Amino acid sequence: MLPRAVLLTCALSLGVLGAAAAADDANADVDVNDLRFKFGVLDRTYKEASPTVASSSPTYSTTLAKNADSSRRGELEWCHLAFGAGGGLVLGLDLAYQQTVFADADHRTTISTPLADGVVGYCLRLVDVLHLEATLIGGMGRSSGDGLGLNALRNGAAYYEYGARLALYATLNGSWQLGLELPYRITRSSPTYHYTGSDGSAVTVTETRHAIGGFAALAVLGMRF
Repeated sequence: MLPRAVLLTCALSLGVLGAAAAADDANADVDVNDLRFKFGVLDRTYKEASPTVASSSPTYSTTLAKNADSSRRGELEWCHLAFGAGGGLVLGLDLAYQQTVFADADHRTTISTPLADGVVGYCLRLVDVLHLEATLIGGMGRSSGDGLGLNALRNGAAYYEYGARLALYATLNGSWQLGLELPYRITRSSPTYHYTGSDGSAVTVTETRHAIGGFAALAVLGMRF
């Protein structure tokens, strides 16, 4: 069963979709498609960051770094925009890949996540080349963890995220696009990995690193067609 947060995001997305469609259906005189590549950094603040470790000894929790040392994300996004007199509906699909690294003096863990998001919201035309987008985002993927140097076997775990974003785009000569996005996301995932300890015992690590939510900043290069 999907978490309540994901269901709420879907409901909000449908509400925005209906309101935007009703407002601009009669005036949607320009339909365009934008293909965008994005890269940026995510918030590094996490909670419940101590992984649970099961081995031949009793289960315990480590004291690894609570917050990430780095968190980066790349995205490929398609968006359809129906411009009316001043703005219009935005619908899109976002394919993304992100990597988050936690490290302390003697341990390093990398969490890798491919995912897909749905995008729905409203765009506002500012001047000829500039437009602003306010959108809801929500989707899921699969996270896996890896402890560097441990020859880990990864086990994926479901990853969920939802949130909203503001973005400003400049479309030059009606084709090339530059932009800046400021999303706010809340995420949840608990990936695991396995390795053989120095004493030969099998060790399983469950990463209970749940993001409490945070802002990101992404630079955008795109093309309109």
